[in-house]
Amino acid sequence: MKKIKISLLILVLSLMFSFSISALKTDQITPTEDFYIYSASPQKVAEIVKMTEEDLKTDIESKKIIFLAVDKENTRQIQLTETENKFSTTVSNLSNLSDSSIRSLVPDITGAENIKGKVVLHGEQKYVRIELKSKECVLTQFFTVENKKLYTLSFYTNVDVSTDYIKDTFFYKQKTADSITVKEIPANLKTLTIIGFSVFGIIFLVILFTLIKDYFKKEE
Repeated sequence: MKKIKISLLILVLSLMFSFSISALKTDQITPTEDFYIYSASPQKVAEIVKMTEEDLKTDIESKKIIFLAVDKENTRQIQLTETENKFSTTVSNLSNLSDSSIRSLVPDITGAENIKGKVVLHGEQKYVRIELKSKECVLTQFFTVENKKLYTLSFYTNVDVSTDYIKDTFFYKQKTADSITVKEIPANLKTLTIIGFSVFGIIFLVILFTLIKDYFKKEE
């Protein structure tokens, strides 16, 4: 029954009127001065995350990361990915959907039944904000679909570091009064100063990308 319900919902959404909004640009992300941005300082970023420049470049390209920034201590990382999958091509633009429709799709995107998110606005574009945490790390993610592309903006923050920088980096307005469900993530998510960049990529794939692909494989 759930499978039929979700399939019908996505079918209805795909028939909705579509309007054009320019895709999320990297210049909309404005880290504070204590961050090193990969596009400007690739050598320094590689040094901070303890990877060679070549390996870091390969990792970025394989994970479709179009923006990366880290602070000097590697206690905060910012990543933006741009991907395309069956979900994004079907929905086309998240802003076309009602807030309730977006919230109903969150569990299917994340692959976790009890995950909820807030619908927020950045400019006129709708995003879903989700927060996950362990004893060492807080992961805050914003995702949206624009022009059939799935954009995922991820902030990895040590638990003893303030997350106030997120709103300074990516200003958003809350659209709903729904509370965020904060889910515990596995204990093996180590402190950011210890783990390297590749592990961040794995966490991201497990939380957002791999499970989306698995879900749609079951639908086919």
